[in-house]
Amino acid sequence: MKWKPPSENSIDFKLVLRFPPTRNQPDKPDFHAKPIFLLHVWCGDDRGIPKYEQYDEMYVDDEEWEKYVVIFACSSLSYNGAKVPSPHPLDMFD
Repeated sequence: MKWKPPSENSIDFKLVLRFPPTRNQPDKPDFHAKPIFLLHVWCGDDRGIPKYEQYDEMYVDDEEWEKYVVIFACSSLSYNGAKVPSPHPLDMFD
């Protein structure tokens, strides 16, 4: 069992990126465009298969997106499917 003081509790969200389609091929995602950032929460599993539900959309401004692009272009990390901690469980009620 893991225990933390209430002031250090957090909620982890799964980040799902939805890229817009390309102009010339509407069935292909445009990975050069800024995606929609969806936050999903884990809802348990069904016979070993994890179940997630969309919780909310995360706002990322263009400047912040450009920083992410540079950081991840220079590394082998991926942000699609990454866990995104909320600093405070009460943030979701703001």
